[in-house]
Amino acid sequence: MQEKLLRGIAMLHSFYYSAAQKAFEEVAAEDDSCTIAAWGYASILMLNPLQGIGSSPENAQLAQAAIDKARKMGAKTERERDYLKGSGRLLRGFHQPYEEARRQLARARAYESLAAKYPDDDEAQIFYALYLIGTQTASDQTYSAYLKAAAILEKAVREASRPPGGRALPDP
Repeated sequence: MQEKLLRGIAMLHSFYYSAAQKAFEEVAAEDDSCTIAAWGYASILMLNPLQGIGSSPENAQLAQAAIDKARKMGAKTERERDYLKGSGRLLRGFHQPYEEARRQLARARAYESLAAKYPDDDEAQIFYALYLIGTQTASDQTYSAYLKAAAILEKAVREASRPPGGRALPDP
């Protein structure tokens, strides 16, 4: 089951939503109390943050139902609850007049908190960087969101390249 869950998360990172959905559904079928499978399913429904168009109202409703179901399941860890909270931030007030850019910023901030709380969680760092990129505006010619996300990802790559018990690879 763990392998399927990790595959689903990898597919989510790759925006291969049909494969991610299949993996999360398989995990949920094996363990109907897996809150991360529900979180993953909700994340798929929120679509690619780099498109800037956001989820359809129908998908937002399904995503909110998945998050609500996961909350009722009772996340086993605080970290799982924090992931649910991060995705829930994007959906807050979806049916109210609330522009997509503000929703993306709210989700990026929620994942910024998640990444700060769990600095050794590669997924938290990667999702934070991804959602931060989704906040970059065309008018910001300093590309601040892109540069900050790149720094986060470069650090994550260096950390992942560290041999077990060894030192991190030198900076390029």
